[in-house]
Amino acid sequence: MTADKINIVWRDHVAPVYNKNPRNRAYAVNGESRRQLVALWRACRDATADASDAEETFKSAIEQFAAAGVNCLQPSPPNELQPPQMERDPLGNVLPNPFDKSAPDLTGQAILSQRNPKLKAMADRADEIVALWKEDERRRLVAAKAAAERQLEELEK
Repeated sequence: MTADKINIVWRDHVAPVYNKNPRNRAYAVNGESRRQLVALWRACRDATADASDAEETFKSAIEQFAAAGVNCLQPSPPNELQPPQMERDPLGNVLPNPFDKSAPDLTGQAILSQRNPKLKAMADRADEIVALWKEDERRRLVAAKAAAERQLEELEK
């Protein structure tokens, strides 16, 4: 295929399908990768009966190549760490916070420490974490204020 034909097939068939993939690397497609993706598209089209099947086959092929280590898609985003889930009663309702300052529940705290030690440890440190964050924020604001005052003094000279 000539470069013009490759560009036409890319524009009309391959790019619309490839760009729909949320992990596409359209920003990195150069002439050689465009040629390879067009060749893959043509192979998928030749292997299937109609255009919609070719589209699905192409999407599947791209995913399989990426899974095998070919750099045709961006890597999947890492699974974000999730905080531990709150304990639930037998009906599936979230239990109230046993560490609530207005109505602490010592029995609930004991049950939580037995069933979910990670969540208990996080709850125990919650006030400490908030205090550390507030102190860091205070330091940052004091430093920003001092820098702004120095800049103002320099402008007034």
